[in-house]
Amino acid sequence: TDNNQGSLVAEVTYSNNVEGAADADKNVTDAAAFTNSYKADSVTIGGESGNAGIDVKKTLKNRVWQEGDAFTFTLTASEGVPMPEEEGGNSVVIGYEDSSKTASFGAITYDTEGVYIYTVAEVVPEVGAIGGISYDTHQAVVTVTVTDKEHDGQLEAQVTYDNSEAVTDEDRAEENAAAF
Repeated sequence: TDNNQGSLVAEVTYSNNVEGAADADKNVTDAAAFTNSYKADSVTIGGESGNAGIDVKKTLKNRVWQEGDAFTFTLTASEGVPMPEEEGGNSVVIGYEDSSKTASFGAITYDTEGVYIYTVAEVVPEVGAIGGISYDTHQAVVTVTVTDKEHDGQLEAQVTYDNSEAVTDEDRAEENAAAF
């Protein structure tokens, strides 16, 4: 623009209020504004995910497993904590036919970093209890820690078990499952 004094003056204006611009950029008038955002992809544990899930292990003492033996376990958490996605995924049964005497709860997906606390408990049947069996009434605490350590676009999850309240030394020493 001519300033009427024999010189041209350049006037720069910025219009950041365009489609696709971040809200924070739309009101910037003294510079070209570009805001990038980052959000890591969710992580799933258990199920078909390939990542270790929440597992439970049953041990019988002073008695061998017999055909028909079956023990049920439940997974609970506070409101808002992700739970298994499939229906019934928060309950598992370990039976005579399960050679490893372990079971995995259903797949759980986490969208944000955080520490998620779960409780695993053995269900003591009101009817149909196995004769002579003392059911284990302790609760195992499972912690799932979800992080984005690498900032590579993918959350990671680590599952740890606190079996310190378990009845037997063997169960208290178990590190890879909630032990009963």
